Amino acid sequence: MAVAESAFLKYGERMRVPSEYVLFRPGQPTEEKSVYYLIAGLVRLDVPRASAAPFPYYVHPGGILGLPETLLRAQHPVAAVVKERSLLYRWDLVSFFMAVDLSLDLAQRTFVGLSQMLRVLNAESEEREAL
Repeated sequence: MAVAESAFLKYGERMRVPSEYVLFRPGQPTEEKSVYYLIAGLVRLDVPRASAAPFPYYVHPGGILGLPETLLRAQHPVAAVVKERSLLYRWDLVSFFMAVDLSLDLAQRTFVGLSQMLRVLNAESEEREAL
């Protein structure tokens, strides 16, 4: 782990979780510590779709989970299920912003993750409008 990484990780809570652990479910309210950073492992987001089974979206190491709904203080729109033993860091919103302030890499990963998730949700919205 690089020195720059360890500086921002100190604001989070380290979590080792087994395969099939559910981080959150659709409709579940966000908790105080609801922003996750995946260090190692694999997490599947099950994005609900109007016309079919949920769309699986995989988050790989370096990915951020739970930020949009935490920012909006909303319910989780998707399920997040750990698919292999994983190491994550979890922050509350204030601690996450402190960590982002220390790490340009974390800030970039946050924007990339948000834009990717928005594309997925936008595609789902367009699918619903087409029905």
